[in-house]
Amino acid sequence: MNNMKPFISLITLLAFLAVRIPIVYALPTTADAGVKSVAEDEYEEGEYIVVKQGEEAPYDGFLFDSEGLAKVIANKNFQLDKLRIEKDSEIGKLNIEIKYLKEQQALELKINKELSDNIVAIKDNRIKQLEDSKRWDDVKLFGSMLLGMALSVTIFYAAVKITNVNSQ
Repeated sequence: MNNMKPFISLITLLAFLAVRIPIVYALPTTADAGVKSVAEDEYEEGEYIVVKQGEEAPYDGFLFDSEGLAKVIANKNFQLDKLRIEKDSEIGKLNIEIKYLKEQQALELKINKELSDNIVAIKDNRIKQLEDSKRWDDVKLFGSMLLGMALSVTIFYAAVKITNVNSQ
């Protein structure tokens, strides 16, 4: 895209100049013809006159017949159409690129959202597992304490019985 910027700038400048440069339709005259020249600002108005064969032109310029004028106009229209087509083509390419980028970003967003949802679900499951395991840890601790106390009392009771049997 960056390589096209100088080219597009040049085309735009040429198109602007092609529209702004006045074309004078007159036959060049001889210096001694005694015809007064037209001021420069009148050329900007697109000054032209119809000159018949054999007549002298009132100012220096170019003379076109109908076919020549038609060719100049057709060439100018062709160049404008060519520029329009190039512009439309470039706009079409850019629109396609924008559409592709939008779809790509939408897909990336969807994938990232699914990934995020999966990570959250995994974390929630792990938290639940840890909470369940914590609950059973309390039961295991309490059960172990009861078992230990019961075992201690049983051993103590057995030791007392053994001591009483031996003492008798």
